[in-house]
Amino acid sequence: MANDSKNGIRSLVREPDALQTALYGSREEALRQRKLQEDMVDIEFMNEVNQAMGPYGSQDIDPSRAVTVPTGKWRYSIGGLYAPPDEGDWEKGRKRREDRYGQIFEGTGIDITPDTVYAIGGDQAAPRLWAHEFRHRSINKSSPLWKDEERWNIIFDAWRARTPEEWQSAIDSWQVQNPKSNKGEIEYLTNEETEDHLKKIVNANVDTLINLEIQARKGMRQRMLDELKEKNISIPDIPEFDEDKEKNRLIKQANSRALSVGRDELELTGKKTLYEKFYEILERD
Repeated sequence: MANDSKNGIRSLVREPDALQTALYGSREEALRQRKLQEDMVDIEFMNEVNQAMGPYGSQDIDPSRAVTVPTGKWRYSIGGLYAPPDEGDWEKGRKRREDRYGQIFEGTGIDITPDTVYAIGGDQAAPRLWAHEFRHRSINKSSPLWKDEERWNIIFDAWRARTPEEWQSAIDSWQVQNPKSNKGEIEYLTNEETEDHLKKIVNANVDTLINLEIQARKGMRQRMLDELKEKNISIPDIPEFDEDKEKNRLIKQANSRALSVGRDELELTGKKTLYEKFYEILERD
């Protein structure tokens, strides 16, 4: 993914230099080859992030909005962030971004751009981090998860964790997001307590997570059909979307991930879990 040196956003295909032009025989062929290379990088990026993210939010993965920020003057313990779109007055939006993120970007030479995902430091730019930050593009005010956006995003991180390292990363994030108060002093759960709590949260919300992923799959399918229709391409004779089949497939995948990270295998309960169970567990614990 090519990044413009001024603002970090993916630029237009750069003009080939003399060596590249000589290598490919002409400027036009050198441009074509560079475009192919950049497209391949984008495809690889999207595939890697898609695998880490799963169906929910994957429609919002956009390599042109992914920017790696070198560590600036301020050493900050943040892996990445999503700068949301401006709402209303542009100048107020710019001021809000400066107030919130300015120190992170100080000394990097990169501007904070609306509706853009950032990884802070090259070592942070793993697929799981991009997946988390791009998921913020989907958990907006129209989403049923908006009420507790960051917590739900971490729950998805845990749900989609494929390795012990990704699972531990979700535990670390959950620990920071859920401190407990003891006589006015903020304390944090131990790693073991946090892991147990996060397992309970994931288990209590299996139906919600699966249903959100099923709806995302249906949305993807419908968008592809609509695109074919717009292009006047004949739609092949394909079977109706089978929710039960898709549900079983997603559960099988989830159980495979669970075994990889040391979680218990899951079963659908058929119960309503969105928010209700989430808060019930938080209050009980």
